[in-house]
Amino acid sequence: MNDREDLVITRVVDRTASHDDWVALEELGRCDPTVWERFHGALQDDLLLRKALAPTFELADSVELQRLPVPVSLGRFLAPAGWLAALVIALLWIGTSGLFGRGQTLGLQGDEGIEGTQVGTFQRKPAAVVLEELPPDVLGWSPREDGSVEMVWLRQTVESAIVDTVYRMAEDELGNPRPTQVNVNKLKPPRVY
Repeated sequence: MNDREDLVITRVVDRTASHDDWVALEELGRCDPTVWERFHGALQDDLLLRKALAPTFELADSVELQRLPVPVSLGRFLAPAGWLAALVIALLWIGTSGLFGRGQTLGLQGDEGIEGTQVGTFQRKPAAVVLEELPPDVLGWSPREDGSVEMVWLRQTVESAIVDTVYRMAEDELGNPRPTQVNVNKLKPPRVY
């Protein structure tokens, strides 16, 4: 008996044979008539084995197994995180795409959306020119009880302005920060990283 014959006979006896396996068995039987005798012997062995193990299988089938609690998968809770990330990216893209124009604000009462108007405690100086708006960085977010999400992000702009005096933050004798005027003639160019 060769490996191919053994494989084909095993598949047929185990009732997992495909159409190609049956064709191969018939072909092997035409070439060597003793294949049918070996096939017959394998079927008899299988039948005897099934009869001998039948009581054991019946006993095993009658036993009820205890159902164990299935642990909750973290994937169930993390799956919406992908959609949340996509939503955050979409909101940031809309906010930085210039779709609504620069200097405009949306939905704030008492604000006409004109540069230089006061919104809350922040006032943009009309003399500053916005050169570029850098991509925002998401600092964090937290879900709220009502199903919405509170997001915190940093939006940076590159601006240019002509100023009369320059100040830098320094510490006083108690370690408190305070602005200190800088001599413009001794000012070095800023370091670019």
